[in-house]
Amino acid sequence: MAGQIDELLASHDSLLKAKEEIRTLSTPSLEKNNIPQEEPPLTDATETVMQALFEELDTLVTKEQLFLNLDINRDMLTKRMHIQKNVFAQIIQLYGHTNFNGYINNKRLEYSIRLLKDYHNYTIQAVANDSGFNNVRTYYRTFREKYGMSPAEYRDTQINNNKKRTMHKQSVILITGASSGFGKTTATYLIRKGHIVYGTSRKPVDDADGTRMLIMDVTQPQSIRQAVEQIIVEQGRIDILINNAGLGISGALELATDKEIKQQMDTNFMGVVNMCKAVLPEMRKARKGLIINISSIGGLIAVPFQGYYSASKFAVEGFSEALLHEVRPFGIQVCLVEPGDFRTNFTANRNVSEATITDPDYRDNFIRTMTAIEMMENGGAHPDKLARTIGKLIKKKRLPFRTKTGPVEQVLFTHLRQWLPEHLVFWIVRKGYALK
Repeated sequence: MAGQIDELLASHDSLLKAKEEIRTLSTPSLEKNNIPQEEPPLTDATETVMQALFEELDTLVTKEQLFLNLDINRDMLTKRMHIQKNVFAQIIQLYGHTNFNGYINNKRLEYSIRLLKDYHNYTIQAVANDSGFNNVRTYYRTFREKYGMSPAEYRDTQINNNKKRTMHKQSVILITGASSGFGKTTATYLIRKGHIVYGTSRKPVDDADGTRMLIMDVTQPQSIRQAVEQIIVEQGRIDILINNAGLGISGALELATDKEIKQQMDTNFMGVVNMCKAVLPEMRKARKGLIINISSIGGLIAVPFQGYYSASKFAVEGFSEALLHEVRPFGIQVCLVEPGDFRTNFTANRNVSEATITDPDYRDNFIRTMTAIEMMENGGAHPDKLARTIGKLIKKKRLPFRTKTGPVEQVLFTHLRQWLPEHLVFWIVRKGYALK
């Protein structure tokens, strides 16, 4: 018989046939007067078939939560599975349970563990009742036999462990420019990961998705100090600073006004400097911290007609690299995230140089280039990709200094640039941005 069953196990259909054969062999035959004979001994069956039968039983009991039924018994399940009692008993014992009641109580205990973890306000009596135990005394005894402690002791241990894990993993994070785009998406993502997140905006913005919004302008040191002081008062620390605030001004370098240049550099570069100067004293006291500066692929490869934007990001790159070395002795880490093109409101909010649009020499090239840039941005990656990238970074013990993210072809080009001839790199840039 064992050889026959082994042969049947060659396929899924064979397995079903083997299981059915065991059921047939274990069904008692009837005498002519319809009185059942004594149950025949269980025929040999392969371990594979027995495992399949146990999985069928376990799925039935678990999926329909039959263990919560106080009236559940062996006869009920043997009829549902169409097998005889002695086969049923062997299945139960084969997988580590003394008897049927031991198996069902084990399922009830597993369910009660979920209740103890998820519902801290439940009384132990309620947990026992909802788990299918007929009284709390039986529940206490069964629980202690299996876990070596009472249900109440187990729950207290879980609560204390959760507090320790939360205190260890939960970071206080400050993100500049969090009212929209990268900042808002990243703040929401980190909130979902259990962190305390403060976001900043130059204008009043309501708290959203758990982010605590503060009014702050990265170009105004006084407003920065007030925001940082508020976080320190409320939380006692700032673990992570994400310098994300920025703006873009497009136009010919020659025609940019002093005001436009100052606005670009003050926000994108000096804003990073101001934030680091405000937060670093607290991080040095704590002898730990992480600063993530959002740069750009445009801080590695200069973008035509966005020259001052690229200049500001090149400056962030150099500042961050020097800062990395200076604060390393204090346990503070510094890294850069270099996004390519993403679909955000940065495109719509970009300031355009009127002087460039009206200049007969620059106008045509400028319009073609900006059209290409906007097409690439509107077809770029979703901001969630950058948020996930930052989420992965803050979990790492040893951070890469530079992390590029965005469309694959842009990230690949920045990696290949060092191996390509310079004239070829410049040709690709001009071609990509539709320059003549």
